[in-house]
Amino acid sequence: MTRRPREILDSSPPSDTKTEACLLACVLVEPKLMPELLDAHVRADLFSLPDHQRLWLAIRNCYTTGAIDVPLVRHELAKHCSDPTDAGPIIACVLQSEALAANWLHYVAITREHAGKRRTRLIAEDMLVASANGESAAGIAARAQEALEEIKCGSKAEETAGASAIVVNMGDVVAKPVHWLWHGRIALGKLTLVSGDPGLGKSFLSLDIASRVSNGAKWPDCGDHAPKGGVVILSAEDDLEDTIRPRLDAAGADVSKIVAVQGVQFRDDLGDRERSIDLQRDLPILEQAIERMPNCKLVVVDPVSAYMGGADSHKDAEVRGVLAPLATMAAKRGFAVLAITHLRKSEGRAVHRTMGSLAFAAAARAVWAVASDPEDSSGSRRLFLPVKNNIGNDRTGLAYRLCTRFAESSGQPCVEWFADAVSQSADDVLAPQRRRGPAPEERDEAIEFLREALAAGPRLADEVTEEAKQSADISARTLSRAKKSLGVVSFRPTAPGKWFWKMPETDANE
Repeated sequence: MTRRPREILDSSPPSDTKTEACLLACVLVEPKLMPELLDAHVRADLFSLPDHQRLWLAIRNCYTTGAIDVPLVRHELAKHCSDPTDAGPIIACVLQSEALAANWLHYVAITREHAGKRRTRLIAEDMLVASANGESAAGIAARAQEALEEIKCGSKAEETAGASAIVVNMGDVVAKPVHWLWHGRIALGKLTLVSGDPGLGKSFLSLDIASRVSNGAKWPDCGDHAPKGGVVILSAEDDLEDTIRPRLDAAGADVSKIVAVQGVQFRDDLGDRERSIDLQRDLPILEQAIERMPNCKLVVVDPVSAYMGGADSHKDAEVRGVLAPLATMAAKRGFAVLAITHLRKSEGRAVHRTMGSLAFAAAARAVWAVASDPEDSSGSRRLFLPVKNNIGNDRTGLAYRLCTRFAESSGQPCVEWFADAVSQSADDVLAPQRRRGPAPEERDEAIEFLREALAAGPRLADEVTEEAKQSADISARTLSRAKKSLGVVSFRPTAPGKWFWKMPETDANE
């Protein structure tokens, strides 16, 4: 049942004291997190409980004057408590929160979200008082707008307070060569993207590469051996027991050097639970898994769209916000990231065919396309073609097929590479075949776009249409067909007013 505004204002202010306690416990247990928390602009007023506010100030004072140590923090906290003996129980209560230090960024996000809701609630209360005192509607609206702008400007000021440009004199930069996992094709410390239509063996390809890394085997196009090392796999589509392990065995992998990250285990009010990896908030957890794999040389993400969390894969800024930290971690630790994705059905250059925002291709240092060879009548020959390669050979590709010849006992296919280089361009191979009649149907891509765009709830129809055109190159006509296929509902909250779209199962009261 929908709650009335008065009932909401009479209820307790929004807060999550357990998460606040976890955040404080993280820095008490792992003092090295303090610089990260300060960079994230954690302040005392983000905490809802006065005890938590005082404890944060005590921790910050200890950090400023020396080191964070529980006895020192207790001594500092006692100075700010009306009863100094309360300091010990406050810290003990926080340390019993069963926090996971790796989830500190998640705790910050939740604490900040509730603090924002409390600020907004204060604005609503102020508006209610102003209305009761007979203030005009225009005056109330102006007061609310001023308060919201103050919050907005305050947040920006926090982000830039004490900030300065990071300047590097190029004379101080030491030039270094690119280090390769697969010479000229996949670089260490970089993000590489492999895109292609379903059913062409992209996952087989990634496991073949992983197998060569695990046992230091030769690459198919030269006599160079892969740098032998560990591999971490994130696979959202294939089962470990009946798909991934048999494929690795067929490829001759040293499976003791390969681990699969299945998800994240955490504890909340409902007890111990599990969820899938979210690259937006779980990068520290993924880094822990990588640290436990000795000499990790490769991380496979298949498909990358399954690990984007709440980020909109059609918005450049959100895609870059997920991929940039992953690329930074790869550069710091010296492993290659191989991300798998799909192609959209629209026409155009190969670099624009990657599913989702163009930022996927822009963030990667190399992009490779997997496609069927249009000149092969058997339909079994696949092409591995360069779409973009900022740091290596971008002129030749390779060809392969899926073959059971090397795994007759299990019947599990594996990748068999052809010896000769391929000179065909990805643009030519991926270009649609010329034929009479209309262009190939793009409705499936538009349907997928609409599902993502409206997943979080109703949105302005004009905004969705513009986003479809700008970020996904979907025409208004194609979007209209997809809207009809999905049964997307058009509605106006007020008449006259702007039109909104929503998925059919969404409650119109939203």
